[in-house]
Amino acid sequence: MKKIIEGKIYNTENAKIIFEFIRKYNDPISCMPGYSHSTWEDAKYLKTLKGTFLYYCEKRKDLEIITEDDIKKIIGRLNPDKYIELFGELEEG
Repeated sequence: MKKIIEGKIYNTENAKIIFEFIRKYNDPISCMPGYSHSTWEDAKYLKTLKGTFLYYCEKRKDLEIITEDDIKKIIGRLNPDKYIELFGELEEG
């Protein structure tokens, strides 16, 4: 998927997948105001050749830039071993 964000083009086919996970989406039900339908969908964090981090949900065609700090917080919470693999060892607490 290609998308122009902030005047630059990003292509998911040229980016490296660094982390895959499942994300919960809540979609409003149009005929029932105040109600929503929840669904779980595959999502990925990608890293471009120039080092930009992206959030990508293929099913929703959702592609967004995400900061390295946000990536570190999320991956650190979900998978500490993957965090160490991507960003290096941490000081023992």
